[in-house]
Amino acid sequence: GLITSEALATGTPLVIPIAIPRQETANAAFLAAQNAARVADTADEAVAIVSDLLNGKDALDAMKAAARSLGKNGAATIVQAVRDWMN
Repeated sequence: GLITSEALATGTPLVIPIAIPRQETANAAFLAAQNAARVADTADEAVAIVSDLLNGKDALDAMKAAARSLGKNGAATIVQAVRDWMN
């Protein structure tokens, strides 16, 4: 919720290590599909994702742009987009 909103508002991509089933997994899947986040199933996978992003500036820059584009649309737009995507 709030952390995701703040990250998107600042154009900060997310690495989501553990998503609570239902709402958070849907949000994580949506953000990953939009290239604003990467989802990790384990702590080791999260570390590997962060390492890859820090070593791959192009991928990180693309994720920042995706996060920024979602953040400037406002929270209501994101909520509606997630709802539409889930249906």
